[in-house]
Amino acid sequence: VHQGTLRVMSHDEGILRIVAQRGFDGDYLKTNAEFAVDPDELDERFGRGRAEDAKPTAGEPARFAQDVMENSGYRERWLPLIGLNGRVVGLLALHWRRPWAFSDRDEHDLIMLARQAASLVETYLSDQRSEGLLDDLRVRAEIHGTELLESEIRFRRAFEVGLVAACITTVEEDRFLEVNSGYVKLTGYAPGDVVGRTSRELGMWSSGRDQAALEAAFQAGGEFRELKLRLRGREGHVRDILLSGQRITYDGRSCWLKMFNDVTEQHRSQEELMAAIRDVMSDTTWFGQSVVQKLAELRGGASEDEVEFDLTARERQVLELVAAGLDDEEIAVRIGIAQKTVRNHLTNTYAKTGVHSRSEAVVWARDRGMVARV
Repeated sequence: VHQGTLRVMSHDEGILRIVAQRGFDGDYLKTNAEFAVDPDELDERFGRGRAEDAKPTAGEPARFAQDVMENSGYRERWLPLIGLNGRVVGLLALHWRRPWAFSDRDEHDLIMLARQAASLVETYLSDQRSEGLLDDLRVRAEIHGTELLESEIRFRRAFEVGLVAACITTVEEDRFLEVNSGYVKLTGYAPGDVVGRTSRELGMWSSGRDQAALEAAFQAGGEFRELKLRLRGREGHVRDILLSGQRITYDGRSCWLKMFNDVTEQHRSQEELMAAIRDVMSDTTWFGQSVVQKLAELRGGASEDEVEFDLTARERQVLELVAAGLDDEEIAVRIGIAQKTVRNHLTNTYAKTGVHSRSEAVVWARDRGMVARV
């Protein structure tokens, strides 16, 4: 590589800045030190969620970030650096004196280079953000004293580098003030996506029941522990979490410090065990709903879905086959009942679960891991 630049994306400002370079003179760096861009446009073009056939747009990014080819080789190559939340955090540009043709090994090395560079950029941005906050704390300490400074710096470091996803929200509106890197990884939301907004505005809770449970916890007192909720991330994926909260004073105001424990994989393993038991026992008339509930209690708590909706073993079996994509005729043949009986079971299931169509029933069942293996 003859020349190269590493640019970092500031989403708040909408600017790409050169933070490292090789081979360029001062005039080039002065002219091209930064570009004003639309971060959303850059994400749409390069981000992890982009469509495979997306075409380059006619906006600001068209002025650069374009690969330059000559005689089937590269003279310039621009690599997007994708962060943990799928957004573009920077661009890496490589330039050659003569056209360079890439081998499979070169492509592999380039991918690894881009991943390492993205990790470095995210660390750089996190350090910048933390340093800015610490500078602010030092200024405040001149007014409030050294003890406050030391206390808040300890809290800031624990909050930023902690392994547990965490956020700080206002008491009055539950509006986001801060999120840490664990929260970004869990939800896919960057700080700029959520700070200043509420979880209700972002649709983060998978049901009104979860939102009501959280608000009840807020009203109950100064703290709550391991509230069972289902959190919807930026891409729509739902995670099972245990949420704990503590009232704190932050930046001179009363706030909530909330910590998220992701137990999705643990619950998935439990549901797979229960599904295997149901598969074995589904045709045994004496193995009723109450026995399933008892087994659920043995694994660490009563199964909310079975207790609340009280599906019979046969209704559950039909619903799991519907969720697996089978039609009424296929279900009838598979379990040896009439198609009309299949429809009757589905009608009963709709009434018990509150869904109104087959497609809603499929979503409802899959959200709860109720899918037959076919």
